[in-house]
Amino acid sequence: MESNDRTIPSSVELVNAKKTTARLALNDRTIELQRPHNLP
Repeated sequence: MESNDRTIPSSVELVNAKKTTARLALNDRTIELQRPHNLP
């Protein structure tokens, strides 16, 4: 049971990391859209 308990938190951490990365990516895209000099 201990091995399962250890596996669950690690998977949750991976999901949280993916969510954080997605948020950062969205923030970067929003900032780029707000910057006129990044427009073609």
